[in-house]
Amino acid sequence: MPKGSGEKRQGLAAWREEQQHQSRKAVLIAAYHLFAVRGFQRTSMIDIAKAAPASTATIYKHFASKELLLAGVVEDMFEEKPSVPVDLKRERNGQAYAFLSSMVMADARQVMRNLVDQDYDGAAMPVLEDWLEESGKRSRVEC
Repeated sequence: MPKGSGEKRQGLAAWREEQQHQSRKAVLIAAYHLFAVRGFQRTSMIDIAKAAPASTATIYKHFASKELLLAGVVEDMFEEKPSVPVDLKRERNGQAYAFLSSMVMADARQVMRNLVDQDYDGAAMPVLEDWLEESGKRSRVEC
């Protein structure tokens, strides 16, 4: 074995590990932003791959499903050095709740748009509009 080849392998392994860490971090950040803005239902793994940028294979290497990716985003918020944007001086549960609420609100806004597109004007519409407005006031997340 040539001199220094063991060091090269260790250096390559460290480089690969860092690349994997960076790709996972990019995926988490992209998912955080897209879930918060578009909602869970309207965000695809392909959307996240484009935003990361990473391949869908890379995403699935880190997270077996979109649901596990969402769980990964929330778990990351509680890390000592989180990848996703959190205020380290504020309580993390509240920030996680705000993120999840913004994601649900994005999904709810899409449901409302779908109802409008379908010319729905039934008795539920004012209730849904009021709920959306009130819920939106309570759940704001910075993206």
